[in-house]
Amino acid sequence: MTPTYDSNLSRTINHKHDNDSDLGGPYIKSGGSITATDLSSATTVVNVSSATAPTANQVLTATSGTAATWQTPAATNGSLGSVQVTSNQTGISSIADLTNLTVTVTVPASATIKISAIAIFYNASAADTSGYMSIFESTTQLQESGYEFKTANLQHTISMWVILTPSAGSHTYKLRARLGTGSGSLTMSADSTDPAILLVERIL
Repeated sequence: MTPTYDSNLSRTINHKHDNDSDLGGPYIKSGGSITATDLSSATTVVNVSSATAPTANQVLTATSGTAATWQTPAATNGSLGSVQVTSNQTGISSIADLTNLTVTVTVPASATIKISAIAIFYNASAADTSGYMSIFESTTQLQESGYEFKTANLQHTISMWVILTPSAGSHTYKLRARLGTGSGSLTMSADSTDPAILLVERIL
């Protein structure tokens, strides 16, 4: 609403301070700001006198049909970060990081996240071997999935996901792979049609 200006009010304000509740409603202070306890809507008056000063990114939110306070909006679910690669990685035997399949995300407070991964593997030189792919944070393994390759050059898609409620802040997740049983080494096969993917998303 627009405050009414008159000479008597102007002279009164010049000698008043921030606690001048006796002026009765909106008024212009000598510093040029407007003070109000209520907002007028088309159907009712909304009281904002209990709304303390906002912090960054807060919005004025109705707490009832006649009151509103500054609140932080609820975060939306969706992707926090993802990476994908489109080139092969060969010679995987002992556990090793999968190149460029690392993602750093910022997790909101109290958020539940889902980490998903998918990649194609094969053993070009030996049959009856097994291979495993894992999701790690630093040195902590969060999930692992594997497959037994009955014949050489048999390709198989390894996929997995894990649900976590980590602490708020920055977290880095990565994919690693290893040969399980048997000889030879694994190849992670990836191209533009079938990329290897690591995805982190907020679900709650």
